[in-house]
Amino acid sequence: MSKPETVLIGCASSNFHRGRPAPAQEIVKAVVIHLIDGSLAGCDATFLNQNLDVKRSAHYAVGKSGVIHEYVAEGDTAYHAGKIVNGTWTGLDRDANGRFINPNFYTIGIEHEGRVQDEWTDQMYASSAALLRHLSETYPKLRELRRGENVVMHREIRADKTCPGFKVYLDRLISQAVSAASMAAVVGGVPVGVVHTTTALNVRSAPNTHADVVRTLAKGAVVSPTGHTPAGERVNGNSFWYQIGPDEFIWAGGTDAPSPV
Repeated sequence: MSKPETVLIGCASSNFHRGRPAPAQEIVKAVVIHLIDGSLAGCDATFLNQNLDVKRSAHYAVGKSGVIHEYVAEGDTAYHAGKIVNGTWTGLDRDANGRFINPNFYTIGIEHEGRVQDEWTDQMYASSAALLRHLSETYPKLRELRRGENVVMHREIRADKTCPGFKVYLDRLISQAVSAASMAAVVGGVPVGVVHTTTALNVRSAPNTHADVVRTLAKGAVVSPTGHTPAGERVNGNSFWYQIGPDEFIWAGGTDAPSPV
């Protein structure tokens, strides 16, 4: 898929660094999801400001209308996630001496318009997913988009931030990025497509309720299963479970498609 349409805004030269320590194709390993905590116009003005006390920028920002603004080229280093505070992201890199390497060097940052309690618009999800899809097709380490691995929230790097707010569902974002490329995936001859959770639903390491909980999907999350099994633990009379990733399963009865057939 080609890169989605963007509006080139640019960035003050003091707010980013040209190039990366290695070519982007080799070094980019994750996308960091941010919240502007304000308006898209305010974001534009900030990144174009040559006199910021704290230099900052991102590669892209997505507005509530779905418009995408571009500030820093993907091959350059934006200043969006360089400070690490009690980082929980396991993908943080260290040098030979055990010191953290600046995450800006190996990530791409996407800002999103709004405040911490604002719901994301459908247009925001669609445009941000299109960006993720483009990045996935461009960078080898993003080929398989994985929540918490190569698609992360800013606060997973810097815990003293609320960014990207409390109303974004990364599972939905990633699922839209994946499913838009293949809205009707066929697994084992059975159309799977996209399913929606109808309740908060545990993602487990195996298709049974005794398996470890990997994470929990919120009600209304959108997922693109990679497969299914009719032989999982029977819950309320339903033994169908969807596989949504390596060693990740959800009970089909908690979705709007309790059986894939």
